Amino acid sequence: MEPKKLFCSFMLICFFMSGILNAQSKSKGTLMGRITGSGDNVALPYATVLVAGTNNGASTDMSGNYIIRNIEIGKQTIFVSFLGYEPRNIDVDIKPGVINKLDVTLTVSTIKGEEIIVTAQRAGQQDAINQQLNSQTIVDIVSPDRIRENPDANAAEAIGRLPGVSLIRSGGEGVGLVIRGLDSKYSTVSLNGVQLPSTSLSDRGTSISGISQYLLEGVAVYKSISADMEGNSVAGSVDLTLAPAEGKLKYSVIAQGGYNKLNDYWGNYKLEGDVSNRFFDNMLGVRFSLDAENVNRGRQTMSAAYDISSNKYSGLYYEPVYLINAVLNDISQLINKQAATLVLDGNPTANTKIMLYNFFSNSGGSYTNVNKTYTPLSAILDYNIDQRNSGRNLLYSSSLRVEHTFDWLDVDYGAAFSQTHSYEPNQRTWQFRLDNAFDEKYRDSSITRSLTPSQIVNLSNDNASASSLNQIYLFNMGSNSSDLMQKNRTLYYDFKIPFKFGDALSGHIKTGGKYKYDTRVVDFMMANQFAATNPKMGKYISDTDYWLEMNGAKITASPFYDHTVGNFLNNQYNFGWYPNLTRLNQIWDAWNDFSTKLIAKGIDSVLNTLGAPTRVGFIPDYYGSSIHNQSISEKYFANYILAQIDYSDVFMILPGVRYERVVDDMLGNFVYNLSQSYTLDFPRTYVSAHREDEFWLPMIQMKIKPAEWLQIHASYTKTLGRPSYEQMIPNTFVNKGLKPYIYQAGNPNLRPEQWSSYDIQVSLFGNELGLFSVDGFYKEAKDLIWTRSYTRIKGDPLVPGFPDIEQVKVYQTINNQYKTFIKGLEFSWQTNFWYLPMPFKYFSLNVNYTAMKSETKYPVQRLYTTYQYVSGRPVATVVRVDSVAANSLINQPSDMANVSLGFNYKGLNLWLSYMYNGSILKDWNIQRELVGLQSSYQKWDLQISQKLPLEGLTILFNISNINNAEQISAQPSDSRPTYTEQYGWTSDFGINYAF
Repeated sequence: MEPKKLFCSFMLICFFMSGILNAQSKSKGTLMGRITGSGDNVALPYATVLVAGTNNGASTDMSGNYIIRNIEIGKQTIFVSFLGYEPRNIDVDIKPGVINKLDVTLTVSTIKGEEIIVTAQRAGQQDAINQQLNSQTIVDIVSPDRIRENPDANAAEAIGRLPGVSLIRSGGEGVGLVIRGLDSKYSTVSLNGVQLPSTSLSDRGTSISGISQYLLEGVAVYKSISADMEGNSVAGSVDLTLAPAEGKLKYSVIAQGGYNKLNDYWGNYKLEGDVSNRFFDNMLGVRFSLDAENVNRGRQTMSAAYDISSNKYSGLYYEPVYLINAVLNDISQLINKQAATLVLDGNPTANTKIMLYNFFSNSGGSYTNVNKTYTPLSAILDYNIDQRNSGRNLLYSSSLRVEHTFDWLDVDYGAAFSQTHSYEPNQRTWQFRLDNAFDEKYRDSSITRSLTPSQIVNLSNDNASASSLNQIYLFNMGSNSSDLMQKNRTLYYDFKIPFKFGDALSGHIKTGGKYKYDTRVVDFMMANQFAATNPKMGKYISDTDYWLEMNGAKITASPFYDHTVGNFLNNQYNFGWYPNLTRLNQIWDAWNDFSTKLIAKGIDSVLNTLGAPTRVGFIPDYYGSSIHNQSISEKYFANYILAQIDYSDVFMILPGVRYERVVDDMLGNFVYNLSQSYTLDFPRTYVSAHREDEFWLPMIQMKIKPAEWLQIHASYTKTLGRPSYEQMIPNTFVNKGLKPYIYQAGNPNLRPEQWSSYDIQVSLFGNELGLFSVDGFYKEAKDLIWTRSYTRIKGDPLVPGFPDIEQVKVYQTINNQYKTFIKGLEFSWQTNFWYLPMPFKYFSLNVNYTAMKSETKYPVQRLYTTYQYVSGRPVATVVRVDSVAANSLINQPSDMANVSLGFNYKGLNLWLSYMYNGSILKDWNIQRELVGLQSSYQKWDLQISQKLPLEGLTILFNISNINNAEQISAQPSDSRPTYTEQYGWTSDFGINYAF
């Protein structure tokens, strides 16, 4: 039967059953209400509410609300429980045909009648524990207090403290989530249930580094999913929640300042304001928040490139490597972020709820990277300057959600729109060069086999003397731009039909569908002007900027000296002179203005003045740019069916199946390079492609609760890893004009990765124990997507666009035929010591440890030359040996740990946190000697806040990366570093006023 017919048939069955259940429900009753905690009347989310003697019940939502249907009429006893509070039994008279109301307040658990104060840390921890235990899928929760009270740079950093979660960092700030060793492209990110668009130029990953943790009510990381969740969540689904308005006028203001030690910068700040209220007898809630941040993410890095030139071990052992170059990066980066949220929620009737969520963020700042590349084999030292000061990352998400609650049916439907716009319209680059930067003896690779990057840097002829700067000349200037626009439009509906058979068996049937229409356009352009080969460029710029100094026809670096950078990477390297950025921009502007005026006069004027059209302005590099450009429209259709069956309160099973269909229409470029990379005219053809795929995704969750303190949760899910945009776009680049010859192509026919995931979680819990859980998981992939790169040699099958000529570098994305798996164990303990004597009763503890192992196959290549003597003369033959090697997945730590120890007493709130990530495979190379391995990483953080005598006023102090951790990478057969990054410690201090 076709999928649509099958789904329609099931819908008819559901509504037929609903009619029977509706007839039954007229002789039953419905109970609604809210569960709160004593003292401050705070809502208790995920509290358990049961009709005593049956398994008919519900869990409260984030606002503490619940609804129970199909209750026998007459007097009933309602049992309410929440970990950390005393359970209660309340008698209520259930009447048919109406919605009965019951609000319940629970009191805190006590020891022998002793009054126990619920600290903010304990309350937040209990909320998270109860939500995890009552969830129908395996989930980890970050409660609001944990988000806001740790000294984290953003929401990603807060999530990075959960078990099985590590981060991809830039400048010490988390920019990507790696859940259970799977890269961020394998996770979906939703805001109040609406999936956010991709923020990456190449793949489907969504960075949440621009989202402030202060705007969030909570974060849930779903490690296993059910059929009502999108199937492209291989690693997990991250759901960020914006908080609705509370029951009264409330506002808060946070103001923080900060310091960055590495850059000796005092300008870090964070401002956040929030106001909320309810109107018209609580029928309408309004919450509005604003956030502004500025942070210095300047850092110092070193990267080094290596190569091999021998094959004496024939791949059985590692070949010796030699150092190609060492690169020092002094990065100055100021990131500023602004964000706003507006949440409206209304209750026009007792059984209708309307919610409108709006979120907007704007992040950007200034970025300058002064890069020095030392290449002894060619005796060249390049000074590269990259400046980006006008780029922004804009994210907007708006969703309308309507919920209807009837005696026999829940209806949930809505619409959403979200948009990502990331652009950099005016990236400026400069490149200076020093020839003969190394003595002759260092141009031999046999010498550089033993030299370290620091030795290479120190052996160069780089210094700030006048004679040295006069030999350094302007080699190139560039004008680059990028623009990503992605829009997601979503419509969805869900029907939930509860049922009950007797006192022991109950549950619900749920079905629904979703339609998404996504459009994505990427426009990327690199443009350059080679000053070193344009002899008239210096003449016309020097007419404007008289301070320029020339060495023949070349512009020298002499007038661009600004200062000297010392203490680079803790004095491991001598960085040397740093350029004057103001003067660099002056010559860039002078050349751009001159070119604009000249072009306006016509081509004849260009030819008469400069001699060639390629010597004016900045010439686009269409070949290097077009391979990244994209135009995609994607339609997504999904339907699902699931049924939750509960037997008493000891067993739950949740089987379901999801149907997904995706249709992509894509437009790419076929770029054919004949002779040169930079030209005003080039052969290009637009290429369109169409692809479709559809899958049935079975899923099942099961929970067993054999004791009041023990719960076992198992799941099986089938999920998809869809190809990234850059992998499937029909862009093709054929370079047969300049060596090395290159063939690079996207693959519209890629199949989505199919992942099967198995989880089993054992949880022990109690008022004193808190929550201790052990989670074992195993994931296996079919059709893993990888990029195969190899050198095509004479005798191999022909490459499109090339005859049987010299070697061609080929880059193709294909589906991996080999087995891929990842497995691991997660241990987590969340507790507080309220039952111990002072001072221990005021301590809280969150600790988790994860050990993982993964394996996939990567391509390995040996390329070497053999010689045969023909007629007494040696004839060279290039030989390539292809194979595969097993290794772990990229960015997957071997193990990780997080420990947070909290103390909360009379307004003093303290968290001391430790984070550890084990070694990871950072990148792969077809020559396995050159694979990148990042060493383990650990850091310490401290957060302190103290309430002041003035009501609502709190002072804050945070310090992050106390131990000044570094990120270091090397190769498997060589201890010399391939990458080192240092970004120093930061501190923040400020005030928080809440009323």
